[in-house]
Amino acid sequence: MDCPNCKKPQPDGAAECSDCGLIFEKWRNRQAAIDTGGYPSVAANSTPNQSYAVAYEPQSEGLGFVGLIGLVFKLALAGGMAYGGYQAYKTYGPVSDACKAYQNFADHWAKGSYQTTKELAIGPALAEVELRLAPPPPAGRAMMGIIGQAFSPQAMNQHAREMVNDMAGSIEKITYMITSEQTQGDTVEISAIQKVQRYGTAAQGALGRPISKFKHEVTLKKEGEAWKVYSFKEEPADLK
Repeated sequence: MDCPNCKKPQPDGAAECSDCGLIFEKWRNRQAAIDTGGYPSVAANSTPNQSYAVAYEPQSEGLGFVGLIGLVFKLALAGGMAYGGYQAYKTYGPVSDACKAYQNFADHWAKGSYQTTKELAIGPALAEVELRLAPPPPAGRAMMGIIGQAFSPQAMNQHAREMVNDMAGSIEKITYMITSEQTQGDTVEISAIQKVQRYGTAAQGALGRPISKFKHEVTLKKEGEAWKVYSFKEEPADLK
């Protein structure tokens, strides 16, 4: 007889395949279960024995050819999605919604609640940030904020719920001190040079690689109790 799994010849009466390890009785019971709509085939007036009791357990002899093909397809699909995401990131840049990020920052800032210090799981970008404040509210508060975009929406939601956008890696660290003398105006100007790095795995071809550098000129103005992005300018900067 030939093994139904690997097709190698086996001695008549063998209990299992000497090449792939398939247990023939389990295989026959599974086929019987398939033929009877998912239930073990039991002869009339007979008592199911242990072999029938385990007839429909998950196959333990390995993936088999079909399962292996499915696994390869899933891995290829995941790799293609990761590579496609990286290519889109490299092509279009990481700051497509940077203006929205600044508005997000302003909204939290006005509430005095923007004190997130967690970094995303993919790692921080490098940023050189200069703030010209007139005035940042409220008086007497020292704060740190991270404005940014995350390559992974899941990582974004898990590590920093104030973040916006699902594009890759644009993270800016903002540090500033607030004094009571700075609370009378209604305009904040932010000048930021950010060098973006994509943090991933070596397989993604992006580990620690500088991708792009952008210069932001942002003006926030106070409207009532809220702060709004009044003007926003973004332009590529020298990566060196």
